[in-house]
Amino acid sequence: MPVVNTSSFPFSDHHGSSIINMGALKPKKMFEDYIYLLKLRPDLNFRLYPMGSTKNIDGLRQLASQQGGKIEISDPVVFSKMPEIWKEHRWLVYTADRKLKSVGWPMSVVEAWASGTGVCIPRIRPDIEQYVGDAAIVYDDIKEVADLIGEPPNAELLESGKRRAAEMDIKRWIHPLYEIWRQAGVAI
Repeated sequence: MPVVNTSSFPFSDHHGSSIINMGALKPKKMFEDYIYLLKLRPDLNFRLYPMGSTKNIDGLRQLASQQGGKIEISDPVVFSKMPEIWKEHRWLVYTADRKLKSVGWPMSVVEAWASGTGVCIPRIRPDIEQYVGDAAIVYDDIKEVADLIGEPPNAELLESGKRRAAEMDIKRWIHPLYEIWRQAGVAI
């Protein structure tokens, strides 16, 4: 499980109405699915925050233009700006390639939970449901989330996400991690 400094992302149930996705611009992230939502929900405001190299960004912009919806593809954002960015979004719609199945347990999901942003994530492996529990909408096809993301997440989902984020807080795990590192001979 990822460990995140969740206190950097204060919980709030007051968010903007935009939809967010983020990650490295690599095939495993399957951003094409996210951009397909533009066609299904042209009434919504979508944002994509790429991380790392942006060499493939022009292809995504062209695909978004073909879908006819609104999307803002941001320049990479420094970590310290992310708490305020999460507050602008009601949903994180995470995407990943089901064939590659090379996406781990995303830290952005924990950040979203801690912030009070709803989470939708694809069922790319059986352990994804173990990871998210009842704190996210797990989908098989991106079309399944199209209606859902038009409304704010319900309070139960947000509270479950808040609890799940607390389970992954660095303050809870820092001492056991130090002990593992010490036993492994890592100088701390």
